[in-house]
Amino acid sequence: MIKLLASADLHLGRRTLLPQAEEDTELLSAETTWKRLVEEAMQREVDALLLVGDIIDEENRYLETFGPLESGLKRLAEAGIRVFMTAGNHDWNTLKDFTARLPEEIKGMVRILGRNGHWEEYRLETESGRVDLAGWSFPGRHWEGNPLHDCNLNWNSEAPVIGLLHADAGVQESRYAPVARDDFRGTADVWVLGHIHKPGRVREEAPAVWYPGSPHSFSSGESGVHGALLI
Repeated sequence: MIKLLASADLHLGRRTLLPQAEEDTELLSAETTWKRLVEEAMQREVDALLLVGDIIDEENRYLETFGPLESGLKRLAEAGIRVFMTAGNHDWNTLKDFTARLPEEIKGMVRILGRNGHWEEYRLETESGRVDLAGWSFPGRHWEGNPLHDCNLNWNSEAPVIGLLHADAGVQESRYAPVARDDFRGTADVWVLGHIHKPGRVREEAPAVWYPGSPHSFSSGESGVHGALLI
C-alpha cells in the first residue's frame, strides 16, 4: 500500500508570535518544524511528501528559507522520498525560483504541480503501489476565480486520485481561490488543501477533503494540535 505524508503552510521565514513567557525561538521556529517534518517522513518511510502551498513565506524569503529547505529536500532525496508541491498565494513566485536553483540530484526528486494556474496530473508509481496526483498552483498573489471551475482533468482513473489545492474552501467570495464544498463532488478520491492553518475536514461525505493545517502554530490564535496528515 502506498503511503504519503501531507502538509501545508510551513511559511518558512515567518516569525512565531506568542507571549514572551512562552517563546522558545528554536522550538517554535518554522525551520525546526520543517526538520521535524522531514524526520517524520523518513521514520514513517513514506513514498512521498506532499506540500500544499505557502511553503515559503514571502517575508525573508531568500535569507532564511532557501538553505534549510534545500537541506531537508536533500535528506529526503537521499532516502528515496519524492516531494510534490503546489504553490500558494505567498510563494507563487518564489517556489519556482527556489526549485530552479536546486542541484540536479535533488531537482529530480522534487516537482511543482500545476504551475501558473494550469491543472496538472502526475502518476506516482512505486513498489508500494500507484496513485495519481492532481495539482493547481497560484499564478499570482491573489486569485478570485474558482480553480475547480477551470479544471479540465479526467477524474476517472484506474488509480486512486489525490487532489492538491491551496484554496479558501466553503466560501463564495475570496481573494484566495474560493471553492464551494459541493465543487469537490465527482473529482478526486481525496483532497489535501492548503491556506487555512487550523486542521480539519471540509466534507463529511465523499470525497474526503482535508486541511492538514500548518504543522506549526504561528500565534496564540492558532491553538490546538498541529501536525501532518498521513494518507
